[in-house]
Amino acid sequence: MFSRNVYGVNIHIVSLLIACIILIFLYGYIIRSTKTKDHLETEFYNSNLLPNIDGWSVTHFVFFCALGILYPNHHLTALMAGIGWEYVEQFLGTNKIIISGKRVKLVGEQKSDGTYDDDAYWYGKSSDMVVNILGYSIGNIFAPCPGGALPCKRR
Repeated sequence: MFSRNVYGVNIHIVSLLIACIILIFLYGYIIRSTKTKDHLETEFYNSNLLPNIDGWSVTHFVFFCALGILYPNHHLTALMAGIGWEYVEQFLGTNKIIISGKRVKLVGEQKSDGTYDDDAYWYGKSSDMVVNILGYSIGNIFAPCPGGALPCKRR
């Protein structure tokens, strides 16, 4: 159900999720090791409808847009996945999970000396749930039809 053949390669949704998580960890590792600011935290849009839109919101949009293209017509599943991910982010941001003596945390506010605020990175935002479903819906619109023609006539 959640796999799609793209140019002869069968892409499972689990592989996309793993790739996404690896990219987040890699980004966090680079930010930490270079002691640079997390530029994805920079807010560039804020309104009553969509508060606190930043670079992380854009990554949510792009990921869910890709899901919409690859796995169309699963809006409820995408919505539930987006809500679930925000719950995970909120859980990680409010609970200190320690593995091997270090807190599970990779990105976030840090000072020039490399110290940082413990809860700066993992934060769930309600606006990301809106961004997630918007991204999925837009991706779903551009999903190729079985014959390849665009736009598809949806059921």
